[in-house]
Amino acid sequence: MKHSCVPNRVSTAPHRRSATQLRRALMNTVLSVALVVSGPGAPTVVIAQQVDYLPVVESLIDRMETTRQQLDRSVFDLSELSFELSVRTPEELLAWVQDAIVFEQYRGLLRGAHGTLLSRAGNALDQAVLLATLVRDAGYDARIVRGRLSTEDAAALVLQMGKRRPVLPPLQAGERAALVELREAARGAAATYPGLGQNTSPTGLPFAELSRRATAAAEVVLERLDELGVGAPQSALPWLKEEAREYFWVEYRDGPSDRWQGAHPAFVSAAAPSSLEPLEYFSEEIPAHHQHRLRIDITIEQKLGDRLVTHVLLDGWERPVANLHGVALTFANVPWSFGAWEDLGDSMRHVARNGVFVPVFLGAAASGQAFDTDGNVVSLAAASNAAAALFRTLGGEFERAAAALDALGGSPNEDPDDFRALTAQWIDYTLIAPAGEERTFRRAVLDRIGPEARAAGRVEIGADRAEFLPLLGFRSAMVGAGGVPAAFAVDRWLETFSETRPALEQLARQAADFQPEMLFPDKGGVPPESLRPLELFQRVDLNPRTGAIVYRAEPALAVFGESFRGAGDEYVVEQYMDVVQNAQRILVAADEGELLQSLEEAVRAGVWDTVLEQTLLDRDLIQRVHFNAIDHIDSALRNGHDLVVLRPADLASGAPAAYGPEAAAAIARDLDAGYSIIVPPPQFTDRGGRTAWWRVHPSSGETLGIISDGRGGALDYRVLGLIAAGLIGFLAMSGYKREKCLEQVQGQAGANLELQDPREYERLVAQCGIGFKFWGAYQRLNDELDIHEERCETNPMLPMAGVCEE
Repeated sequence: MKHSCVPNRVSTAPHRRSATQLRRALMNTVLSVALVVSGPGAPTVVIAQQVDYLPVVESLIDRMETTRQQLDRSVFDLSELSFELSVRTPEELLAWVQDAIVFEQYRGLLRGAHGTLLSRAGNALDQAVLLATLVRDAGYDARIVRGRLSTEDAAALVLQMGKRRPVLPPLQAGERAALVELREAARGAAATYPGLGQNTSPTGLPFAELSRRATAAAEVVLERLDELGVGAPQSALPWLKEEAREYFWVEYRDGPSDRWQGAHPAFVSAAAPSSLEPLEYFSEEIPAHHQHRLRIDITIEQKLGDRLVTHVLLDGWERPVANLHGVALTFANVPWSFGAWEDLGDSMRHVARNGVFVPVFLGAAASGQAFDTDGNVVSLAAASNAAAALFRTLGGEFERAAAALDALGGSPNEDPDDFRALTAQWIDYTLIAPAGEERTFRRAVLDRIGPEARAAGRVEIGADRAEFLPLLGFRSAMVGAGGVPAAFAVDRWLETFSETRPALEQLARQAADFQPEMLFPDKGGVPPESLRPLELFQRVDLNPRTGAIVYRAEPALAVFGESFRGAGDEYVVEQYMDVVQNAQRILVAADEGELLQSLEEAVRAGVWDTVLEQTLLDRDLIQRVHFNAIDHIDSALRNGHDLVVLRPADLASGAPAAYGPEAAAAIARDLDAGYSIIVPPPQFTDRGGRTAWWRVHPSSGETLGIISDGRGGALDYRVLGLIAAGLIGFLAMSGYKREKCLEQVQGQAGANLELQDPREYERLVAQCGIGFKFWGAYQRLNDELDIHEERCETNPMLPMAGVCEE
């Protein structure tokens, strides 16, 4: 299943399967080069020894593609399911949906037909869209009808949630066997060519340790519920019933002259309403005002003298959440100076050379524009004609002309070199609920001024060009609306890795016979690292809960990213997982006819999410500096500090200001949004001056760990300097030239290592090439197998259903 073209509408029309659609490339040339070659997670190209890796690369990718073909696609592929069910009658299709899909109450179209299949659950509208799709694919007419339930019928519908919960299908025995075989093939390749695997010992997911940490961290929050203003559990039934009264169902018929028949997939445990007044019909599309949607805007800020102006690079890219399951919404600023292999040198060189960047989103230049480090924005056509250097020259001449005009008008003289400058770049993620309610989450890619100075109207900036390093790297956002079956996650990962085949084969050729004049392949796909948010959503479901009803009633949003920043004479690569939004409804069936909000379970769920954020960053053996909310708060407690509780009323007192400009702005935003805060005292920070806190919503118990810049997540910092031989591979991956990487091998691993231990020398040198790509592939195989085992160990429903037996 490809995602290169994300439709802007939710359709219930029949599926038309075509080879063209199934093979459409995910990314075009620009993003392939940016992410596969230049990104901090990408390898460089050369190893010293003449080892022919190409047959190994081809063999492993062939096996990946074969493994993908062995998956049961009807579990996650709506087209495949429609084909399997195409001979069934509408009545039989209704029975299939009622048997396979569980009811969950929320507003609007959130998951669509595909997401409802993935989640094995959906509200009345999502279930109706799934059934209408299957009925149409089977050759019948179908339409969706909107009406309004009575209070009694709405209560009966909602109370079904206490009687039946969805179970995501795990990997089948044959699928697990294929993955084990693939893992063994990767292990064998690493044994043959040591550079292809950094470590052949499965690390696994330390589930028991994660559970222990999450339990201990949750107790810190739960002990302070009274201070946070969190009250006793309240009945959720009144507002759930009112929400459920807006109701949708399906009508179908065999042909135009036949009578429409009603079908109510959402009603299973209770009798469907006997009479409903239709208020609206939908034949092909669901209107936007019934959908959950995501909008993305990308903006830069430019200093013009003493003024700040903004330029829009991506204006209102908007899609239904129902069309974005498993889609990596990847953004990167691609340096204009990329060329042949020999031109992929030090990352700072691309900033200093001409300072021109092309913002790339989903494989295409955002709005067809380019910008430079002076904040000038022009079309790609104009930039191409100007050959970038002229672009810079014209910008400089404009500076001088503007400064001269200001001087003639009697205004103070401006330094032409400081008149015009790029000061910031932001990505705005906006979640739009049905009926139009919006919530915008701003994330800074670059900010040279800072929130405190900007709020005070100061526009001073430094002259260090290393300040532009955060523009490099990539950011991959993903929305989550429901569950993630194991087969779907495996398919997405195998697909994205296979799409990098041209790039990996080229890397293997270059490893054996380096030719700097050879250009990088036109297509390379998007790297599997972009699917890290999907892993997060998948692992969230591993959280063991004691009988709670847990589901998403609105989109989750997570961003995985890697970017550079300067640190004295060294570069630092920041890798982070940012859980922007992951609110869940967590209910308990107290007794017959009652549903309560489980505030305690909501706290535990949010803490679990925060634990997972750091786990997803622990992917290799490279030395790093970690920073996350749980470790920081634990450290404060161990050092004898009492935690501070801030409530929305404390915003007026100016209490957040004690935490420094960046953290104070983020804390103020949380308090203004109605959250309460648990935070160490202002004097307790890490060596970088950072702090972190628990953010808790008093009415729902929604909890998340937040770090200083307002991101919900964890950071890893990797120093790219002369530290240890273990960093050699990453030095290469981060954009250093071949010579630099090999120099580190000789200087730190020992000049005589090639003679003393040729295989170890080969392993280290190969890390300057393609090894880390295959280490990541090997690790993902272990992850998927571990996730299956943990699901079977922690969810008693799975063994009872017989799905965990070998």
